[in-house]
Amino acid sequence: YFNGKSLATFSSHDVIREVVYVESRVDTDQKGLPDLVKVSIIRPRYEGQIPAIMTASPYHQGTNDKASDKALYKMEGELEVKTAHKIELEEPQLNLIQPQGQAELVSEAEEKLSHINSSYTLNDYFLPRGFANLYVSGVGTKDSTGFMTNGDYQQIEAYKNVIDWLNGRCRAFTDHTRQRQVKADWSNGKVATTGLSYLGTMSNGLATTGVDGLEVIIAEAGISSWYNYYRENGLVTSPGGYPGED
Repeated sequence: YFNGKSLATFSSHDVIREVVYVESRVDTDQKGLPDLVKVSIIRPRYEGQIPAIMTASPYHQGTNDKASDKALYKMEGELEVKTAHKIELEEPQLNLIQPQGQAELVSEAEEKLSHINSSYTLNDYFLPRGFANLYVSGVGTKDSTGFMTNGDYQQIEAYKNVIDWLNGRCRAFTDHTRQRQVKADWSNGKVATTGLSYLGTMSNGLATTGVDGLEVIIAEAGISSWYNYYRENGLVTSPGGYPGED
């Protein structure tokens, strides 16, 4: 460190690139098993413990744009005059699921990371400065299990569980068989999140959980109110040119 700023003293040419599957506390597909979340890790070689820069993004493994477009509803139509009434809100419930089964503890991950679809330049900057880079796609994305949800408590909880794993409160496995467990013994438990747009929104959501270990979020832009994002005085709006996406 110099004047309180970390220096690029770690090699970025000989880094550890690995993949683990974190056992979440949600069961979005209701199969009776905790959903597994794929975590892609790039970290400098170092004998001690280091902090992590984490980007929570459902885009890392690619998107199915054709299926997404088919899921949009048609917004065109005549507006209806509705009688004024009181709106009843239902308090959302997050049903957590406990870890299941025993697994053999192994010293390191077995799957090597070959490629990141969209690495984050801020993460790249901090890598040689001694920060591990974590790219987390979330539930329901390619190579993870469960169903993709849209900004709800389940999606946030699954991202939060990755921070829990970095602090020894959740398990991670080497693959989907859940037979071999790997610990983040390289982590000092301190995490910062990065991200723009949906990624920043996930950072905002993680901050509301108060999870121990999340020291700072760097949300360059993001949604803080889903209602205000999609509604204007009760009417549906088209944020970013995607009408009907909610």
